[in-house]
Amino acid sequence: MFRRTIGLLDESRELIHGSAQHDSPAEGQAPKTAATGLMEDESLQLRQHLLDVTRCLLTINEAEHRRIGGALQDQLLQTLIGIHIRLLALSKQVTLNGSDMNKQIASTRRLMRESWSTLQRTTRAVAAKT
Repeated sequence: MFRRTIGLLDESRELIHGSAQHDSPAEGQAPKTAATGLMEDESLQLRQHLLDVTRCLLTINEAEHRRIGGALQDQLLQTLIGIHIRLLALSKQVTLNGSDMNKQIASTRRLMRESWSTLQRTTRAVAAKT
């Protein structure tokens, strides 16, 4: 996604640079006509519109990345808090018999695997969008 954005910025710079070279008539060229002036004005307007659209797309992409990152962070934080609470409960229940402790440990491990799967799915979804 960022490579594509950088590509758009490079293209915009090339358009600006190329347009600046064509602003002054070269030696041996005929003077500008009214039609040529209108086309140059339209070209400048289109170039400015392209730059505006590029800026808008960059802003939207950045906002989307922040939103996705925030959602992923929230989900991971909730999972880690849940794991922490389970581990605290386990440390207080050390006096339980072995089978109850094993069930708690198995439950915590399952929660960790689910969190890992969620992280991988989200990472793939973000990568697919970019």
